[in-house]
Amino acid sequence: MGQGDEPGRHGGRNELKIVQGVTLLLALVVTVYATLGTWETYRLNAALHRAEIGTNILYAVLQTGPSFALERGWTSVYMGRPLEKRTTALEHLERLRQAADLRWQCLLTGLDRTAGPLLRSAPVRTAYTRLVEARMGLDLMRKRADKALASDGPTLGLDEVFLPISNFNAALWELAQAIYTSTDGGRLLELRDYRLSSLAWRLAEFTGQSRAIVGYFLSAEMPLDNHAHDRLQGTFALAEEALDELTGLEHAGLTETAISRNMQQIGLMMGRGFSSRLEAILGTPPDTVPDGDAETWMSTATTAVNAVVGLSDTLIAATRERSVHTLGGSDRIFIFNGLLLLAVGLLTPLSLVRSRRSATLLFERKELAEVTLRSIGDGVITTDAEMRIEHLNPIAEQLTGWSAREARGQPLDQVFRILNRYTREALPTPVQRCLASRKIVGLSSDTLLLRRDGTEVIIQDSAAPIRDNRGRIVGAVMVFYDVLHPWTGEHLLSYHATHDPVTALANRWEFERHLLQAVGETQDGDAQHALCYLDVDQFKVVNDTCGHAEGDDLLRRLSSHLKGGLPPGAFLARLGGDEFGLLLRDCPLEEAVKTADGLREAAILFRFPCAHGQGVHRVSLSIGVVPVTRDSPSPAELLSQADAACYAAKDKGRNRVQVFVPGDREMSVLHGEMRWVTLLQEALEHDRLELHCQEIRPLAAGRPGYCEVLVRMQGEAPGQQPIPPGHFIPAAERYNLMPGLDRWVIEHTFRVLADPRLRALAPNQPLCSINLSGDSLRRHEMIDFIIDRLRHHAIPGDRVCFEITETSAIGSLEQAVTFIESLRAQGCHFALDDFGTGLSSFTYLKRLPVDCVKIDGSFIRDLQRDPTDQAMVRAIHVVAQAMGKYTVAEWVEDAGTLEMLRGIGIDFVQGFHVDKPKPIAGYLDSLEHGAPEGG
Repeated sequence: MGQGDEPGRHGGRNELKIVQGVTLLLALVVTVYATLGTWETYRLNAALHRAEIGTNILYAVLQTGPSFALERGWTSVYMGRPLEKRTTALEHLERLRQAADLRWQCLLTGLDRTAGPLLRSAPVRTAYTRLVEARMGLDLMRKRADKALASDGPTLGLDEVFLPISNFNAALWELAQAIYTSTDGGRLLELRDYRLSSLAWRLAEFTGQSRAIVGYFLSAEMPLDNHAHDRLQGTFALAEEALDELTGLEHAGLTETAISRNMQQIGLMMGRGFSSRLEAILGTPPDTVPDGDAETWMSTATTAVNAVVGLSDTLIAATRERSVHTLGGSDRIFIFNGLLLLAVGLLTPLSLVRSRRSATLLFERKELAEVTLRSIGDGVITTDAEMRIEHLNPIAEQLTGWSAREARGQPLDQVFRILNRYTREALPTPVQRCLASRKIVGLSSDTLLLRRDGTEVIIQDSAAPIRDNRGRIVGAVMVFYDVLHPWTGEHLLSYHATHDPVTALANRWEFERHLLQAVGETQDGDAQHALCYLDVDQFKVVNDTCGHAEGDDLLRRLSSHLKGGLPPGAFLARLGGDEFGLLLRDCPLEEAVKTADGLREAAILFRFPCAHGQGVHRVSLSIGVVPVTRDSPSPAELLSQADAACYAAKDKGRNRVQVFVPGDREMSVLHGEMRWVTLLQEALEHDRLELHCQEIRPLAAGRPGYCEVLVRMQGEAPGQQPIPPGHFIPAAERYNLMPGLDRWVIEHTFRVLADPRLRALAPNQPLCSINLSGDSLRRHEMIDFIIDRLRHHAIPGDRVCFEITETSAIGSLEQAVTFIESLRAQGCHFALDDFGTGLSSFTYLKRLPVDCVKIDGSFIRDLQRDPTDQAMVRAIHVVAQAMGKYTVAEWVEDAGTLEMLRGIGIDFVQGFHVDKPKPIAGYLDSLEHGAPEGG
């Protein structure tokens, strides 16, 4: 047996050697595979970092270009206007330029941070140089435009405005393409998304070019010349071509749901007014001025452009989510390769040495790969589906105070603890909400992050679910940043562009964008949303008694208090002043009313201590609610309906919820008033008002007459008759627009009085009587405005008479007396209008230092038949004479009434029998042939 065992022993040794050899060979193969995988993953991460730079700049350009395009459009409109209609141009353009330049500065900052590597590419250097040169041309155009608008330089033609901004936008896109190509942006941005981005750019730019061309000629009221017609036809064709390609992608099934919805909205907005209007303009016969006005056209075209910008926003969100998912997958490959190397090291000492070296290399490569996350400047936390932390990037470590090693495996709410900034209430993490809703969610910037050391950071963040290749949610990624950081890349851009600076809520522009999307969603199916319009009752009292700073603080605290009672998915925004908008998605009307009533009750419980320490402020809300369904009108009309319902709630006593009911008489009246409010605001902004006048004729021979200035609104369409004040004055009084209207009338009347033709009539220059509202009468700044305008136009005060109603004067008697005495010191006259309608008219007449009494028309209309009216008119005239005041009788509509007034001794008469209102230019013409006199 001893000799027989030897061959077996040798055979066993040979087998062992074979196994060892195979094991070593396998270890070597696996080691090489894992090492090559680690190196390839490092290269992938570096490429992904470069790709992220390219896609970020591409999307920054997509957001920057439309801002400059809007400036191009409005500059073209203002250059087309006559000089006298450019009064608000500089102020409006300055706001547009600031918004565009903010986006430009953020883009430049992003470029500067990566300029070294990028500028090594020749195409990028060339494109960057061209962009700088184009910007210089744009700045030069701005200076020339400012001179022209200030009336001390020649006006610019369309090409002088159109080409500099168009060249600048073209250079922007050229740079974005060069950077995208040089950084291999396709690693993060799918070819489909790049095609969508390119088409979105083309569609927005060529639509914007068409907007500028048409705006210029509509504003100038000139027919399109051949050159402009050909250019417009070309830009329209290019825009239509881009739209057709977008539609083709959708029909080919190449778009996701959100992007598809955006493209449907683009098609809706392009088709609703823009394309058909442009086709009509192109079809206008030569030498014929196209129908329409520039402002309406700009609104229509800008709505279409904004719909395209919405597609860009969706693409940005989708790419960011894909970026985080891709980088996370790359990290998992690192870990897998490391484990593989460690396993091989356990098989053999040789593989162990190699494993250690590979592990060191893996660590170094992984650190290098995290440059991508560091470059974003955001904190990033990833979790598993149970909300346990898997990874923190360095920015997240800084903001939370936790290291990635310590945080790994911890429940998210132990590391990421957040509170409401004002109420100090604990808030659920956005990851919790995102996993529950299975969609992207975010927090507003009134959120506090409690760091590990107890200090606090104001943050804004969002969270998105991470899905595997089967669509199952396997975790979540959360991105957050310090709101008060001095520069946070595109966060600073988006924050200022979309947020209200006082409350940190979304602003009106952002709210209208969300509302536009919600309306679009209802067109795709049976989705039902609700819109609420919230107004803080008696907020003006806080501002007037405690100052605007305390009023702003109250709004800030109140908005935070209200947000705590909102259901998931609700979107609250500040629309302006003390008005807020609330969009409730997937919410039937009944639920919306309950939510609104809950907010109303929450406002009643809100307490805000006065700054001076005496008591607290209590507030209430008036809320209007309107459903958003498939049958809803446009977003602007929806807001108008909700505003009307809100005003109805105020009218019924405040602190209540009112649903807008179509067809309801009260709602119809209020809604009609809201329409007039919008039209009047646009008329004031774009100078679409005009002055008329009516003669006030003396009854004594040889005494000069004068006129009362009246205001009309231009018709909505060319050729329509001017709209009399009875249509829009009630809405102006209800919605506090009268001071602005009074200022417009005063300024334009003074311009008339400064006309050289009237100055030539001195010393017989006419006197003009201007109506002042009760709201203006109570504003001391109106006194300063009138005195300033008198001096500016060098008009003697005695050429102006201001008419105030008896009711408005009595309502604020002391303020009225101060107002009258201040302007009488400048030589101005005053008339008490509608006299005799009050219960104590004669008592107040004694206290008011007016020069004239205008007898209310209700006493004049039946004067020949009513002895009581005759007695009243005689009494008013006798008392006025005794006080040294002259009298004017209104509503004189026939010869018999005029003769009876002459017999009583009335000084002046006014009415359709004497003179019908007419454009003030006609009155000037009559004065050139001799001032009207009595007789």
